[in-house]
Amino acid sequence: MKTLAHYHPEKFTKNGDIEIAYDAFGDPQAKPLLLIMGLADQMITWHEKLCRVLADSGFFVIRFDNRDIGRSTWLEDEGAPNIPLLVLKRLLGLPVKTPYTLKDMALDALAVLDALGLESAHVMGASMGGMIGQALALDYPERVRTLVSLISAPDILPNKNVLKGMGKDIGDWIAGRDSDFQTISPSPAVFPFLLNPMPTDREGFVDFYVGLNLTVNGKGAPLNLEESRRHAQELYDRGLCPNGALRQLAGILASPSRNQRLKSLKTPTLVIHGAKDPLIPVRLGMETARLIPGARLKIIKNMGHWLPLPVWGELLESLENFWDACASRPFILPD
Repeated sequence: MKTLAHYHPEKFTKNGDIEIAYDAFGDPQAKPLLLIMGLADQMITWHEKLCRVLADSGFFVIRFDNRDIGRSTWLEDEGAPNIPLLVLKRLLGLPVKTPYTLKDMALDALAVLDALGLESAHVMGASMGGMIGQALALDYPERVRTLVSLISAPDILPNKNVLKGMGKDIGDWIAGRDSDFQTISPSPAVFPFLLNPMPTDREGFVDFYVGLNLTVNGKGAPLNLEESRRHAQELYDRGLCPNGALRQLAGILASPSRNQRLKSLKTPTLVIHGAKDPLIPVRLGMETARLIPGARLKIIKNMGHWLPLPVWGELLESLENFWDACASRPFILPD
């Protein structure tokens, strides 16, 4: 597919002592769209072709590395947090102390907008990025034109509304039966990837990352494994921060629930979730949409916790319908 979108090479900006890497696609005078990636993934996981499709459709598309990943600042001096202990403290209502929270990561996002001279932007966040986007819209509503919360949740731990159906999933797990795990967060199959150390050699990391992709994609549209391996190699070559993902997860755990605050959110919001998501169950996406006044909800039936090419058509159609400003110019899928 030919594209007219101009690429703006990677630059750096700072939020205090934290340096943030970012790049962009398209016309800087177009509508700004800030993409926020999720846990353990770099900005290049927002596929270049997807960024160019969005840019060709009238957006100035910006992506960046969250702290503790890729080419942004690593906080390795902080060491590896004890995630099970932090989860236990959170469940018991005890304070959870970590190097940073989602609010700090939202300030990193604002630093990118400030570096580009942008007073506000449309914001789309995936997974942890959706949580950062929610925090951004809640704390700095004047900076967020619209919000797309993609495969994300209002809280990492389920509330009583989500707990209602958990018995069946736990029963399926114990009995070894097949299940979509629509309430357990995450599916038990994901735990080894979240809690075990990440391999630091290139081939080990590639195998780990492809395995993680397959696991979180679940029963969603099939992945292109060759492309997944190439992408994993690119991630490794950009820079592997061994304990960064654990600190990001700790930052999520240390952040207060947004369940109550989202009820007062006035930012126009679209919630998109995969029906087959084994990492953040679809019920949590539904809960996000229920909490935010006037939020639209789109559930993509053949999507897990990933964005393979086969789901792009439905994804882009949903975005086009949501962003009224783009309604007159359809998205064109890549070849």
